[in-house]
Amino acid sequence: MTFDAQAEHFLAAHCLLDNGMTDEARQKFVDKHNEYRSLIAKGQAKDPIGGFAPKAARMMKVIYDCDVEQTMMDWAKTCQTWQAPYSARKGYGQNRFSIKPVEPNKTIVAEKVAVDNWFSQLAQKGVPQENKLDLQVFYRGVWYYTQVT
Repeated sequence: MTFDAQAEHFLAAHCLLDNGMTDEARQKFVDKHNEYRSLIAKGQAKDPIGGFAPKAARMMKVIYDCDVEQTMMDWAKTCQTWQAPYSARKGYGQNRFSIKPVEPNKTIVAEKVAVDNWFSQLAQKGVPQENKLDLQVFYRGVWYYTQVT
């Protein structure tokens, strides 16, 4: 991972994996995550409960991890539609996304669909101002949102 001071964003890793992902798609995933995380950090993420989601105290930028990609791609190859067991994820969180018809361009999926879909749970369900994830908040349907943030 490197930082491009001119573009002011982290450059996604170049993973030597043969799984169909591209460096361009990886970069879009990193950029979209950081775009939304920045909104939260600044207190600008719209929330139907309190107007805006609670401002983050120490929100860090996402960096790309090729090991996470490999772990998740291994699970995706099983074609299971449920969350991977914790042991299969090596302790990583997991957001799943599928699209029909299948979009072969992973960059388009990363840039325009997947992360937007996960983050939209905030606008749909909202989170309390205490900024505490407990079972009550989790079960209101914001689990993917919490993984983005």
